[in-house]
Amino acid sequence: MTTLKIHEILQKHKETFGLEDLTPDHMTSVAVMVAGFLEGYAPKFAKGQKEHGGNIWKKNCVDEMIYEVLDQWSYASVVKAQWEEMKNTLEKYEKHLLLNQKSIPAAVQSVLKILRGEQ
Repeated sequence: MTTLKIHEILQKHKETFGLEDLTPDHMTSVAVMVAGFLEGYAPKFAKGQKEHGGNIWKKNCVDEMIYEVLDQWSYASVVKAQWEEMKNTLEKYEKHLLLNQKSIPAAVQSVLKILRGEQ
């Protein structure tokens, strides 16, 4: 399902989904995220069914859920460390530019705002 089709569905059912206060940019963002989820979910589900013997609805999923949460923690921790490293590197670059009285490229400013949580 395309992002455009998902956007149309969300728009049509804004009240049902509680999205009436979202701006057009927010709606597009939601549509992109839902499309990404749908594109990734079905293949992941099929692969998991094959790997784990199928019929997930007949299994006790608590242990698997805990295992998956631990994986998510690992991934989130690594991404956080990578973002911090990127932020530190860009801040050193920013400082170098300022000390040499050079302008900071807009792209660097934009990325730093994101990494600093300013946007």
